[in-house]
Amino acid sequence: MRALVRAGESWMIPRTLAHILDQRDAEERKLLSIDHPCDSCGAPSPDNSWRTPTSTGWKTTCPACAAATLRCYQQQLQGTRYGRVRESGPSASDFLCATCPTPRPATDWDHCHAHDLIRGPLCGSCNTKEGHGKDFLQLPGSVKHLMRCDECRLQRALPPHHRLAALRRHLHLTWGVTGCDGALHMCVRTEQADAGSYDCTIQ
Repeated sequence: MRALVRAGESWMIPRTLAHILDQRDAEERKLLSIDHPCDSCGAPSPDNSWRTPTSTGWKTTCPACAAATLRCYQQQLQGTRYGRVRESGPSASDFLCATCPTPRPATDWDHCHAHDLIRGPLCGSCNTKEGHGKDFLQLPGSVKHLMRCDECRLQRALPPHHRLAALRRHLHLTWGVTGCDGALHMCVRTEQADAGSYDCTIQ
């Protein structure tokens, strides 16, 4: 089925495809509205934030059960290469996320890609934000987490893919609207002007 059809001067979505997309949106809304109680204690979840992907499917764990059954990360693997941990463990799912403000199960070992050193366990959401390098610096304790790489701390430098986000955050805090909690990449737009400099627009 063609996704777009030309009609005169306009591009149109075929009715059949529009109907399929509407059905998909309706089904997604239904799934999001379903209550997902904690798998351990049965406490009702206020939203989908308790759901965590695992190797055997989605698991729902409330903050109280997560704190009671999982360990806080205390830099046990500081200075350890990611490749060794990936091969011989331990599993990140045995720990709580190192950056979430409320106890949440971790899913991945976050590591510095420049130096291959473990920084700590992160949940899927925090790990995705760190990988994209956009809104991770808005999380409490994010810079401290990034500096758990011994080499980055020694160089006194953030990993390369967070440096532009650090510039955005600085401009946002210095020149932006006080108290704004919007996504940094939406509030501060940057365009590379030439090698080593950027043009910035702050909303």
